Amino acid sequence: MRLTAPYGILPRDVASRLKEYKLKPWNVTQRIRRMNKKLDRLIGQKAAEKVGKGWALTTFLREAWGSAKEELVGNI
Repeated sequence: MRLTAPYGILPRDVASRLKEYKLKPWNVTQRIRRMNKKLDRLIGQKAAEKVGKGWALTTFLREAWGSAKEELVGNI
């Protein structure tokens, strides 16, 4: 998802890129929802947001992509 445009990527496209894990589009959506729920509970931010039928990374996650944990905790 990191390399996609801001308008996001469809769950079926993610599942097709990850064939070795035998994921279905529903599994991709559920994992994203689980990540969002956990991050929201821990730090008050979300990992991805729904854009139409696809998912796109939030600006928080795009900025945090290469950062260390200590840098992120200090910014929040």
